[in-house]
Amino acid sequence: MELLYFKIFEIPGKQLKICNKDFNLEGRYNFSVDSKTKEIDFRVNDSYINDFYGTDIKINSIVGKNGLGKTTLLKFLQYIICKLNNEHRIYDYPFVWWHWCAIHTMDDKLYYSESITEDDEIKKNRKKLVIDENGFAHFDDLYIIKSKRIEFDIDECILNRKIRSTSLYYSPFFEFEEIKIDPIDYIDVSNDYLFNESKQIKEENEQTLPQTINFRREEIKRQISFIELGDNILDESNRFYKDFIHQGISVFFNGKIKKFDTQQRYIDFEDIKFYENFDKIYMRAFYSARDYLKGKTVSDYEFFIARDSFYKRILEILYYNFEYRPEPKTDEENNYRPKIQTYNFQTEDYDKGIPHLFEKFILNLNIGIDNNELFKRIQICVYEIINKFKRYDWNDDFYTYDVEIVKDFLKIERGILEIISSKGELPLFTFDWPNLSTGEKAYLNLFSRIHYGLLEKLNKEKRFEGVNLLYILIDEGSTGFHPQWQKEFLKRLILFTNQINPIKKHFIITSHSPYLLSDLQIEDVISIGESDDYRFTIKNTFGANIHELLADKFYLENTFMGDFAREKIEEIGKELIDEKINPSIERLNEIEKIINIIGEPILKERLEFLLAEKKGVKTKDEIILELKDEIKRLKGN
Repeated sequence: MELLYFKIFEIPGKQLKICNKDFNLEGRYNFSVDSKTKEIDFRVNDSYINDFYGTDIKINSIVGKNGLGKTTLLKFLQYIICKLNNEHRIYDYPFVWWHWCAIHTMDDKLYYSESITEDDEIKKNRKKLVIDENGFAHFDDLYIIKSKRIEFDIDECILNRKIRSTSLYYSPFFEFEEIKIDPIDYIDVSNDYLFNESKQIKEENEQTLPQTINFRREEIKRQISFIELGDNILDESNRFYKDFIHQGISVFFNGKIKKFDTQQRYIDFEDIKFYENFDKIYMRAFYSARDYLKGKTVSDYEFFIARDSFYKRILEILYYNFEYRPEPKTDEENNYRPKIQTYNFQTEDYDKGIPHLFEKFILNLNIGIDNNELFKRIQICVYEIINKFKRYDWNDDFYTYDVEIVKDFLKIERGILEIISSKGELPLFTFDWPNLSTGEKAYLNLFSRIHYGLLEKLNKEKRFEGVNLLYILIDEGSTGFHPQWQKEFLKRLILFTNQINPIKKHFIITSHSPYLLSDLQIEDVISIGESDDYRFTIKNTFGANIHELLADKFYLENTFMGDFAREKIEEIGKELIDEKINPSIERLNEIEKIINIIGEPILKERLEFLLAEKKGVKTKDEIILELKDEIKRLKGN
């Protein structure tokens, strides 16, 4: 299925500006459906250039003021792409009431499809609100989609191909919608979906990292994966992230774990006491060694903190995983499950320091694991931790490592957790990028999530097998970007996504950026305004000067400057023009200062002239004329 056109006839209870507008997604053709008669008008755009953005790449930008429904339109596109593909696992409740139509291809033919909500048969058989197997409430028989074949003179290359399509939706904003359907028949890398997905990364009884920390950790893992791929497939000039990740990644060993301060699950009292006692002794040795090392070299102190913080983390996860496990104390045959048993420490053990304590503890664990292999992997990680950090932040207690080292940490972490058989996704490390700006984080988020959607979802998940057209729906993708990045945004987006997967792509992007519009043909710009005739007045957007785009009434009204400046200039202009107003000398001096900082030269010159008149002072032009007349008079004599 390839979508060429759609129109929303009615949204019950809402008056959004996206209703009763023709939305054409194929620049070569312009369809229009009459909202009352449903007659279809069709014309060809002869000036449109095919494959302008590259082979098998189409781009549309949706522009308009805030509050007109651009984001809603993207989500609706996500919905009808699924519906027209006869797929139903989609968060659709807001749209089941909508009356809409679409023109699309299917099986080498062109179809007109319409959601029918007022059909007598549907009314008669309408069901009540039901809860499906996913716990999602919906009206099962509220509407149906009726389709009919239509004939128009469109390019055979559009029809003569088998298309299976899906969509990828990106949004950097939180709307706090809880998506309950899993799996879904599209790819969603929006904040809301990924944040809800992070809920699933947890242990029983809410004993895991907070959801926000999980969300952030998974975000950075996606970013590391993206950078790793980017280094392999992009040439040096297109690795934009190199400008701001040179400082490395911050690594913390102090993730949150619930301590033994509440009702335990299936845990022996002697195990609790052993852990608590060992924990106290461990921490006493920890602080004692730290105090001793404060008088030594800084590097010794930092090595010690890194090593022993990591050891402490291992101990916490071991006890957490085995003592707060969700399984009952006995198995189906009523046999006791293994519990943590280890070496009985002697007084002399405590005097030998933390490495000795830790080694004795791990090698004498009796929990059905390969103790030697676990200790070996832990020591490998310890070597990386204490020998390869770039710097230690004393105030916030984190270490900074190069990206390459952090990639190794993730591999080592997986190996250690495999041996421990950790049931949850409780990590050894938490990560963050130090000192990144909001715009830099936004840039990393956008590209890493699209990489995740294309590589981890589309390329690997069985439900997307056979997909050969991907609609990439991006909501305000360049939000927070510096103007230079906005200029490069579309070029880099096309280049990067083609490197990952050369599949046919159709980008549909909401944006306020004039740079994006200057990259597009006018037929590919979908404008939403307050009224039907609220459109761009310029003839072509491609290659247009961004100042001309911004000056168009579609972007800015009244003047091409901020309202505060406009009102301030209008105020002084009125004072200078009105003969009834006689400003004081102090006020005229203040006005002169304001005029001196105006950046627009013609406006500035005009106000200088008015100010001179008000002061009764001759203007520069008048003085020049007088001097010229004086020169002539002197020459005549």
